[in-house]
Amino acid sequence: MKKLILASLICALLPTTTFAVILRDGTETNGGDGFVADFFRVLDNTIKILDSKPLEDIEQLQLNEIKKQRLNLEVISAPFVSLNGKDLSAINNPYFSPPRITISQKFWNGFSEEQKIQLVLHEILPVAGFSDQDYKFSGALMAKILPSSQDLAAIYDLIDTCSFVQILSFDVNTLKFAKKLNYLIHSAALKGCSTFIRKAVDAGWDVDYCWKRKTAYQNLEATDFASDQLMMKWITLDLLKSMGALPRKVCTE
Repeated sequence: MKKLILASLICALLPTTTFAVILRDGTETNGGDGFVADFFRVLDNTIKILDSKPLEDIEQLQLNEIKKQRLNLEVISAPFVSLNGKDLSAINNPYFSPPRITISQKFWNGFSEEQKIQLVLHEILPVAGFSDQDYKFSGALMAKILPSSQDLAAIYDLIDTCSFVQILSFDVNTLKFAKKLNYLIHSAALKGCSTFIRKAVDAGWDVDYCWKRKTAYQNLEATDFASDQLMMKWITLDLLKSMGALPRKVCTE
């Protein structure tokens, strides 16, 4: 609740923004905001693509809820978006009426189409009622959208289950093909999945890849764990460092 209140105050202090408006004749104006218009373009294209894909039951449920929220969603943009002093790409407020997503113009301008899709899914899933911690749900949906989705879905499954035997027998060429997804080292680090990290680095993934302005090492270092998981945390930090991670690397994007 405190975060929601703080986010609300921050958004109130941001420079003047505009948002999507549906007129009586059904025309969507987007308030003249090109960033908002592009957000809805990406969202609508993503919905269309997912509609054409075979989905698991939970994924179909998520898509159905996303469609509902598409008609009851306020999106605004601002030059910068921050929370607790951190520069963010977006903030979602699912408990606003209507639910609101605020996107950073600075980040949006620099994102590829794939990154925009990832951001849109990550922000709208909580609005649709699904927490997307560690990009679990948005990552699974992205695997359905991207080329060779079966291979990518297998990668997400490897991280989630962290099966030693499955990872060792996994075709390394698949990881090379999916090198653009090396931010998944962050998820593997948080799960303590050292076998996957080793395999990914051997395949050419960047152990120091910056995601949300942090490396996997920094992200793991800043994450709180229960006492029975602390040993895993330190072992994984040592592993990342031994594989070339720079603890004090400065991420600029």
